[in-house]
Amino acid sequence: MFETLDSIPWEDLTHAYGEASDVPALLRDLASTDEKVCTHALEALYANIFHQGTRYQATPYAIPFLYELLDSPQTHNKTFLVRYLVHLALGYDEAYLPQGVEPRSFREDLLFEESSMTPEDREECADFGVGPRVLINCYDAVLRGVSALIRLTQQEDEDVRHAAVFALAWFPEAAKESVFAIRRALSYFQGDDARADAILALGLLQRTSKDPVELRDLQGYLDARYPLSTRGAAAIALSHKHLDERCLSTLLETVAASETLGETHFTYFNGGYLGGYAASVLQEHAEELRDRIVPIFSEALRGVTRMASLGLTQTLLSCALRKHDRPISTLPLNELDAIEILALQAIADHGAWKVGEATFGNYSMLMRDSGLPSSCEDLKDYLLHGPKEEA
Repeated sequence: MFETLDSIPWEDLTHAYGEASDVPALLRDLASTDEKVCTHALEALYANIFHQGTRYQATPYAIPFLYELLDSPQTHNKTFLVRYLVHLALGYDEAYLPQGVEPRSFREDLLFEESSMTPEDREECADFGVGPRVLINCYDAVLRGVSALIRLTQQEDEDVRHAAVFALAWFPEAAKESVFAIRRALSYFQGDDARADAILALGLLQRTSKDPVELRDLQGYLDARYPLSTRGAAAIALSHKHLDERCLSTLLETVAASETLGETHFTYFNGGYLGGYAASVLQEHAEELRDRIVPIFSEALRGVTRMASLGLTQTLLSCALRKHDRPISTLPLNELDAIEILALQAIADHGAWKVGEATFGNYSMLMRDSGLPSSCEDLKDYLLHGPKEEA
């Protein structure tokens, strides 16, 4: 293991803190039998070659060695390493839900971004070792090791198999082989969360793979004998092109139970927030289902965490607000319909406006960008009295 590690010119590569010469020692520490050494290395690599979602020039060079670690029976923390590889490929993968990763558009978008850069942008990217080309290189480096992820779906450790199934969902280029592996793992999973993630993985690959992925057998997982996490996952997977009444009611139930699901289950997709994933699928059908969706979303806002509230509020606004010719905060209340008022009142009463005593800046920014008052007090005032008169 690591025979070629020292052949990489790490001192010429960069990560978040500059020269990447510390990466080889950290990778070797991941193979340590000392848990503290291994944990320290994981934390350091999470901060330097994947810093707050940013990947760097050194990142794709480290990825093959992470796969070597996964192939070693002595390696600890394989579950974390598999999920880490997904982060290295995509950043925060929830940004790609509910559509999944379509390889052609993924690359085309990044190449277009690169072609649109100014000379100053290019120089800055070169200085810091970042940019669209780095992101493509990272994705491709993880993609090249997909066969190792497929092998992990046959591990005895269910947690490792669970993580591998989750990872395979993001690489539709390998769907012909990975779908078989995911289905086999699904048939053996004992845990509800692992089973739900296998179902979600199949649903994502059905959306993104050029090879057909048959999902009719997932209909059985909508049955009431299964827990809501499994039923919700099946409804998400089955609801891409056609949303029948059974899937619709299950998705609405999943959103309504967001708080309970978050306390009792942890699926890997969408950061463990299955209710938010269901909400994003419903958002795709919002135009024809607005009257049914918005009340459920509004009620669900009561019990979710701050970060989940941010995503749910964004989805709620997208579903509830009609097109207006000027910002809503300037409109008389009688120009809003009952659904819009319901959503705004729920946000005023239950939105994540604060983190402790401090203002939650991202939440205020979301409201402002949506043409709404950016503080709870101003939104409540608007709902009581209408827009403020201009001075």
